[in-house]
Amino acid sequence: QQQLRQPQQQLQRQQLQQQLQQQLQQQLLQQLQRQQQLRQPLPQQLQPQQ
Repeated sequence: QQQLRQPQQQLQRQQLQQQLQQQLQQQLLQQLQRQQQLRQPLPQQLQPQQ
């Protein structure tokens, strides 16, 4: 039974890693977008920030 359980654990680990990677990517993307917004000209700063 232990041999049967191991693959499941590996699958769970892979899924967790994927989720973490996705979250990290999203955070990085958001940061990049914010930086780009800051660099853009004044008129956009007048609009409400999201």
